[in-house]
Amino acid sequence: MVHGFINKHKEIQEYSSSVLDFVSYFKFINDYTDYTVEEFKTILSKRMENTYFDFKFRQIANLIQDKEDLTSLINNTQLEVELDIYTPDHKYSPKHTFVMEYKETEDATTTIHVRVYSKNGLVKEYSMPAKGMSMQDLSTLIDKERSVK
Repeated sequence: MVHGFINKHKEIQEYSSSVLDFVSYFKFINDYTDYTVEEFKTILSKRMENTYFDFKFRQIANLIQDKEDLTSLINNTQLEVELDIYTPDHKYSPKHTFVMEYKETEDATTTIHVRVYSKNGLVKEYSMPAKGMSMQDLSTLIDKERSVK
């Protein structure tokens, strides 16, 4: 989906390495649920007003005039999210409490793969659908898993 979008829109070639980040960001702030075109335009407009909004995201949004196309890209791109959580006794903690990475997948739904690590290594691993998961839900999940002994 992302690769095809970049090929279709040559005007964003310079920012092609940031398109997946753009998609992931907008999926995340909308709890991994679909946008209507109007909802996306409203959210995007609010973000564009913020002087600290990512420069590359701003460029992508400015270069792609067809917001319906951007909305479709976000809604139809499925992600595989890798969430590694580190308990307080892990060597990476307190500097890193978690690491979250994502990649595009052909799966039918965006999934979060959670792995919890302590000083003894991997202590828990599971997957869950991301749809409907808010930032607060993610924060609660991380806090809960970090307290596992």
